[in-house]
Amino acid sequence: MTEKETQEMMRSVFETNNNAKVSLPTAGFLILAGLLILGSFLILPAAAHVPLTSGDNTHIDDAFPVTDPTKSWVIYGDLAGAGDVRYYQMEMVAGDELRLSLFTPEGTAAFVPGLVVMGPGLSSSGTPPSFVEMPHPDEEHHEEDIPLDDTMDMLHAEDGHETSEEPAIYGTVVIEGTMPAGADFEPFTPSALYPAAAYSQQVTAPGTWYVAVYAPETSASGGNFGLAVGYREEFTFSEWLLVPFSVIGIHRWEGQSWVTILGPLLLTVIAGFGLLFWQGRRERKTGTTIVGPFGWLAVTAGLFYLGTGMMLLVQTLLALSKAGMTGGAILPAVYIAVAILSGGFAIRIGLRSTGWGSKTNGISMIAVGIVGLFMWAGLLVGPVCAFAAGAGAIVYGKKRPE
Repeated sequence: MTEKETQEMMRSVFETNNNAKVSLPTAGFLILAGLLILGSFLILPAAAHVPLTSGDNTHIDDAFPVTDPTKSWVIYGDLAGAGDVRYYQMEMVAGDELRLSLFTPEGTAAFVPGLVVMGPGLSSSGTPPSFVEMPHPDEEHHEEDIPLDDTMDMLHAEDGHETSEEPAIYGTVVIEGTMPAGADFEPFTPSALYPAAAYSQQVTAPGTWYVAVYAPETSASGGNFGLAVGYREEFTFSEWLLVPFSVIGIHRWEGQSWVTILGPLLLTVIAGFGLLFWQGRRERKTGTTIVGPFGWLAVTAGLFYLGTGMMLLVQTLLALSKAGMTGGAILPAVYIAVAILSGGFAIRIGLRSTGWGSKTNGISMIAVGIVGLFMWAGLLVGPVCAFAAGAGAIVYGKKRPE
């Protein structure tokens, strides 16, 4: 090999290494994030519920409709006190399983709600409280409204021919709430929840089923409750995107203050920018260590990712302090790890870039944005900033990494 060929080979190796300066860490980040996402989805079916909030459903005629009751939902509500009731209705098909779980965020003897399940063809068990309204499916089927042909069919039922279908008779099952021995750790939120009642029944008669959540007359006070319905864990795209905001509402339902919920995020973002300004003034006497629009967007995304990681860490520690250590803590640990790793990666790229950075950095930030959307990091602000930084770098950035 001649000297000239040797120089050409060395130049080629140098340029390859230079181009790989950002792409190799990017590949490592993507592999690690992918493994964490895969691990979280393997655990997710044991924990995921789509959150709902019901309206003014204090009468059975205003029962809150639960669409697709085999899908896993959690409906959050409250009862004012003894004798207060909330009603829910569900269209069930023969062969479906009606699965219910009732819980509270406090677990005090002063408020232990119960369930009344009402369904067509259901074998009754227990005596419903007098203040719980019963369904009246046959009120519109008065005798004078029945056509003559149908009346003749009923009179000649002994023919063996099929007659008009009569309204189904509703049965009721009462599940009185019990004071839980301790809290269960719910990893999806995460939260510490106190189970009060549960019910599961294979549906044999299709039709409209009703569920009443009530505070017994012995309740010394009212309180908040959650009703979990169904068992199939699935999300629409919009439901998935809005989960972080639903979780904030759930923590408010638990009775937490805004400071407890959002404080870790705000403190992280403010402290992060403050530290960067302080470091910039110290090194340059003016300005910050962030240079260019790509840097500002990437660093903002990174700080929001870190902030949501801190939010989740605080909530996990609060829940575990009530429920005790459990294997379910693995799920929030995965989300915390993804948020912190993604945030640190975005900040690192942002601080090393000027202007719109490079196209390679742009691809990296697009990856960060995708990870944030799938793993609920950054409270949507982070992923939006990451996508904006990535798109800007791909369009306006340099061809080679800096």
